[in-house]
Amino acid sequence: MSLVLIPLLAACAPELDPATDGLNERDNVELPQWDVVTSTAQSEVATGYVLLSWFDPDGGMAMVIDGAGSIVWHTEDPGEPYKINRVRLGLDGQSVLYSQYDRDRAQNIAEIVRMDLGGHVLSTTRAVEQHHDFVEHDDGSLTWLSWGYADVRLNVDVLPMASDVLRNAQEGTADPSPQQVYSLLDDYPHEPFWSCGHMAYDHYVPDRYEWSHSNSIAFVEEEDAYFVMVRYWDALLKIDRSGALQWQLGGQFSDFDLPLEEAFRHGHMSDVWSGGALVFDNGDHALFPTSGVAEFAWDESSMTVEKVWDYRDPKGRFISHLGDARRLPGGNTLIAWGPKGEITEVTAAGEVVWEASTTGKVGRVDWLANFPPK
Repeated sequence: MSLVLIPLLAACAPELDPATDGLNERDNVELPQWDVVTSTAQSEVATGYVLLSWFDPDGGMAMVIDGAGSIVWHTEDPGEPYKINRVRLGLDGQSVLYSQYDRDRAQNIAEIVRMDLGGHVLSTTRAVEQHHDFVEHDDGSLTWLSWGYADVRLNVDVLPMASDVLRNAQEGTADPSPQQVYSLLDDYPHEPFWSCGHMAYDHYVPDRYEWSHSNSIAFVEEEDAYFVMVRYWDALLKIDRSGALQWQLGGQFSDFDLPLEEAFRHGHMSDVWSGGALVFDNGDHALFPTSGVAEFAWDESSMTVEKVWDYRDPKGRFISHLGDARRLPGGNTLIAWGPKGEITEVTAAGEVVWEASTTGKVGRVDWLANFPPK
């Protein structure tokens, strides 16, 4: 691993010994340069920080940038075949958790790493078949999205299929058989179906038909429940911590009446709360797709749902993969445009008040009022 701490953090982070700070052996690693092209007085990001994952064909990084676009902290993946994917601030507020897995998805080598702000690895958790996303619990455990495999009959054919499993283990474990919380192949109440064209053989998971492609997991403490975005189904699932499916929003077997013109298509999700969520709506398979962000509010007593806010890319672009959105404390929304290498902050009225761009791709994003956190 390698870590950069610029002078802004020098008084706040442990001093590093250049001979022992865990620098990896990759050569010619260059940090991306961020260009802040818009920043107004209405911006919340301008006075704070953004925690994000970033990657290009050579690998991935976890990083924090300030409102002026300066990188104030970063760590790199250890090199081929790993790629850093998801980054989260630890619940302790003083460490960063990130997942890294085989960038070609061929080897079961994924792990979740906790690093303190001085660049020291505090724990490494063997995360069996992990991909895309994970959450941390206050009991010292981690739950992650992972792949499960089976030969499945679909119509008249038996297909080698991959789908998603929620797995849980105590942080720091190397257990090759973690707890299985919920498996779409084993526990979902409907038989496998052809989800969409992306399910094609060898499209994403090597040598398999991937049925679901879940890409996001969030945990809402007051509901003791996970929320999982199943991209190929265009569905959001609520699964309680005991592993019971509570409901499905969107998709073929939706428990809510969501009109097709308001439904999200192949979305990503990071920001969920009791009764609502922000969805980065990629818009795949629409006739004229324009990606954007939609806010949904639901009522579990009446099983009704409403789209209460919608923002489409003013440039009219289709974002084929990645994408993220976060609601900021003051009401603005932080949006990551994935492969475009852009992050924007918009008001409720859709005014862009902060915008930054870089080379490479931007993964998930989160906003921090202070870094290091106070």
